[in-house]
Amino acid sequence: MARKSQEQRLHEGKTLKAQYEEANLTATWEYGFLESVVSRMEIGRYPSKRQRDRFDAVVEEGVPKSKGDPRLIAKIDDAISH
Repeated sequence: MARKSQEQRLHEGKTLKAQYEEANLTATWEYGFLESVVSRMEIGRYPSKRQRDRFDAVVEEGVPKSKGDPRLIAKIDDAISH
């Protein structure tokens, strides 16, 4: 894996954090971890090697996809929007 700069990690983290918020998945462990690491990077504290590895893994996984019947999920999403 190629080395990433702090700016690149911060950008990726902010982007993924916004995607989690858009998908309404703010109660997950991954979101909490992203929020913690991103806020620390914004104030100039760089994560440890293990934290960077886990952060990169979370970014690589992305936002989890919905499981189940796509038609039922679409109906639920439609009902939520009303």
